[in-house]
Amino acid sequence: MFMEWSKHLPASVEVGYHQWITDQTLLSRLSFPSLLTPNLSLSQVCPVELPGRNTRMGEQPYHSMDDLVKNAVDALSPILLSDTSKPYSLFGHSLGAWMAFEISREIARRGNLPLPLRLYASANRAPSLGTTVNPLDCEETRGAKLADMPEKEFWRHWELRYGEHQAVKTGDPFFSNMFYKLLQADIKMAETYKAEEDACAPCPIVSMMAADESR
Repeated sequence: MFMEWSKHLPASVEVGYHQWITDQTLLSRLSFPSLLTPNLSLSQVCPVELPGRNTRMGEQPYHSMDDLVKNAVDALSPILLSDTSKPYSLFGHSLGAWMAFEISREIARRGNLPLPLRLYASANRAPSLGTTVNPLDCEETRGAKLADMPEKEFWRHWELRYGEHQAVKTGDPFFSNMFYKLLQADIKMAETYKAEEDACAPCPIVSMMAADESR
């Protein structure tokens, strides 16, 4: 399933595979400069903080991939146009890998924005697989729509699929409800997302997974 990302490469890009050394944390061990092309240094990392998280906790999270992608590119456009000669890459982890994939395609569709140098997709299945296949599912959760479940049922299915969430372990109803609403929105986005048939990124893709990753 990990190799399915190759289906989303531009026709001009050859497929290659590399073995990665993994550790407990991704960002602390991942050398971003080494992922760039020779003689190209990393000058800045610009994280995107979505509504409903951290400093934007009071805002409503996205439920639709289309809405998120459009608004993300609207926000990124002034930055990308401020210096069109500066190369950049997109990185997405977990659900963010699909977000970054669709953002790269929206950037290409607009026609007036510089294209990313590469797309780094971490810890998620290829968009072509979507939510039709989830190796983490057991018999009870296979095909289940978590986004439509009330909180108690949601957390029961979540534990069966991913393990007990830290918010539930606290035993605090406030935290479990807060994360329920946020994760419900993310799950809704994942469960309703469907990549266009034969959709390709406008740049090479580097897909990354853990050593024992089954997805």
